[in-house]
Amino acid sequence: MKLCNVRRALATLLFLASALPAFAQYHVVGSITTGGSSCATATNCVVQNIPVDVGAVSFTVSANGGGNTNQFEVSEDGVNYVSVNAFPPNSTTGVTSSTANGTWTANVAGMQIFRVRCSIYVSGTVGVDSNASKAVSVSSLQGSGGGGGGGGDTITSPNSTLNVGGTSSATTLELAGSAGEIMAGATPALTYTPTLGKSGTAGTLSMFPSSGNFTTTWGSAATANNTILGFAMAPTSGDLPYCVTSGTTCTLTDSGVLAANVTTNSSNYTADGVIYATGNHAAANTAAGTAGQPFKSGGPGVAPTYQSDNTCAATAASDQISAAGAFATTCSVPNTNIGVGTVIEVFFHGFYATTATSNPQMNFEINAGGTTGACVAGSSSHNISASNTNGTFDGVCRIVILTTGSSGTAVAGGGTTVYLANGSSSTYFGFMNTSTFTFNTTTSETISLQETGTLVSGQTINLQSLIVRVIS
Repeated sequence: MKLCNVRRALATLLFLASALPAFAQYHVVGSITTGGSSCATATNCVVQNIPVDVGAVSFTVSANGGGNTNQFEVSEDGVNYVSVNAFPPNSTTGVTSSTANGTWTANVAGMQIFRVRCSIYVSGTVGVDSNASKAVSVSSLQGSGGGGGGGGDTITSPNSTLNVGGTSSATTLELAGSAGEIMAGATPALTYTPTLGKSGTAGTLSMFPSSGNFTTTWGSAATANNTILGFAMAPTSGDLPYCVTSGTTCTLTDSGVLAANVTTNSSNYTADGVIYATGNHAAANTAAGTAGQPFKSGGPGVAPTYQSDNTCAATAASDQISAAGAFATTCSVPNTNIGVGTVIEVFFHGFYATTATSNPQMNFEINAGGTTGACVAGSSSHNISASNTNGTFDGVCRIVILTTGSSGTAVAGGGTTVYLANGSSSTYFGFMNTSTFTFNTTTSETISLQETGTLVSGQTINLQSLIVRVIS
């Protein structure tokens, strides 16, 4: 009777055991010799049932000399499988499959099954050795000083970056990375190069000062990938920075140029013009000048310009006089060319004719600056040769401006040389300036040549050219 009862009890236990789900496995060793899209053929996979207290599995694939493609997969319901990222111990880059040997760790918290499935079989026997590691309970980290009660929230080590250690009286939890690394990424991992934000969502970094309830926020306005590197050393206070660019990387660099010394212009500069200051840190530029023209100041408050030295060059084919008086040919001098120290050179040339009538005369003077006789004629006329056809004369008057204004002053000097028709002999007479004279610099002035002597019968004088050059 007793023996019968024992047999009945054993049968009941075996029946109950057959009705239980597959038992949880902390350590699984298996091999793969075929491949397929599922584990319907058992030799396609090595399967590990995950205990409820497990947060990760670490597994090694070996003897994969044939280059078989092995997939790493998990299932939450025991039916549907998805790929899972697995990480080598020395890398933060996850993979979901491999054709090589290696060791990886995968996060399986909350999953029922982890498996390695051969999706493409080539040859050989692939070995799989998988170990499950328990998740860490918050309550187990509280130590002897913590509150009582059952297990708390579960802490799972992402990518094997958490190490739990310590003693029976003091539990430690540390990140298993190098100094200076932080957690970042869609699948969190330790890195020296974190990226804030994602496509379509800006990443920013805000920082508080040592005091005050306000922040500085750093962000990006990039429209293409680029890198900004900081200064090699602190720039000099007030200096402008600039980029030394290599590829897509800009290194901020001290230009050595003080911002306070920068001159600005409200519009573009004219090509071939000259830049000049219009005030403190402001500039403009002139129009381009004609080849050979000098650059001249316009005086206080007036823009400088390119100007010709030869402000006037007048010629005449028939500007003739036969009695005392001014020639019709004149030159006008712009007042913008004239300042203190300006030299005005007046050159004139012409020819004359005399008959047998005795004592022909010549005595020129230059009118300029509103003054008749700026270069003063002699007190008496000078005799020239009679019976001389097509004799010539050349003269120069040099005026130096001493002061400016409507009653400006100047000094002058020069003379005239008279040649015979054959050029064999000459007569020279100078302008008789002994004092300053008035020269109006506020307006354009007409310069002319006139004869002051009394011409004899049959005597004529022709002015061919009058040239005025202003030298500032």
